[in-house]
Amino acid sequence: PLGTSLAITKRPLAAPPAVTAALDKLRGTWAWDDNDYEDPMALARVAKQLACGFFYRWAWPDGKPDLEWLDARNAWHREVAQYLKRRAAPGMDSPLLLAQAAAGGRWDSASWAEWTKVKDRPPPPVVPVWIDNFMVRDALTWTKEQGRGIVWYEHGAIGEALALAGLPVFGAGDDAAVALGTTTAPVIVCSRAAHGTGRNLQAWAANLVTTPAANGTVWEQLLGRSHRPGQLADEVTADVYLHTDEFRASFDQALKDAAYIEATQGQRQKLLFASVSR
Repeated sequence: PLGTSLAITKRPLAAPPAVTAALDKLRGTWAWDDNDYEDPMALARVAKQLACGFFYRWAWPDGKPDLEWLDARNAWHREVAQYLKRRAAPGMDSPLLLAQAAAGGRWDSASWAEWTKVKDRPPPPVVPVWIDNFMVRDALTWTKEQGRGIVWYEHGAIGEALALAGLPVFGAGDDAAVALGTTTAPVIVCSRAAHGTGRNLQAWAANLVTTPAANGTVWEQLLGRSHRPGQLADEVTADVYLHTDEFRASFDQALKDAAYIEATQGQRQKLLFASVSR
């Protein structure tokens, strides 16, 4: 009905050796930066950070880590990860279910007693640690090639890096929403969480998605910011980074999710309407 086509294209990007090595280590050990991870979702969260060229590290007050909390947490995560890898069964196949089983005495966990003593302590804030800012450099190249468009980010570290490069970045908060509604900047950088729904951004027709979501509804909303009534361009484009296994898996899951929504709800999905080139 818009009379505007929609094209989603893989943005060529190669991870540098340091990033590839970090991802290989994470996948092989389920651990990174002295932290053990207990399930695939936690692993995927860190993998997405590494795919962008950085990871978040805790910033301990006065530089003194809470070793009791760290040791108990890592021991619990290692035990849960090993259980889920080797003998997960219905009712005992997620970190939450295992925690409930240990708390209820239905699982004789070796690490639960120590973890439960300290698990309610608040974790410290985090700061980004950069391995290689290759994605930020390529995003800046994209903005020069396009001349006009939206860069969408999931991680605050990406938004901060692009702000340091001089681009207008619109993150969370009412002030950012007001500023976004009045900006005439040719290139803008937007938080997907803060502005991926409810914004009228049809003044821009080109998009760069730095981190692909695995959820079809998230894509439907994000693409709908510029592929919407009032768009004057003949085509809206979305370039997306798909340079790691995790990113490709996220995009594939989003396509399946969109197909399910369209089949069950009868609501045509932009992901399926678009021409997709990978």
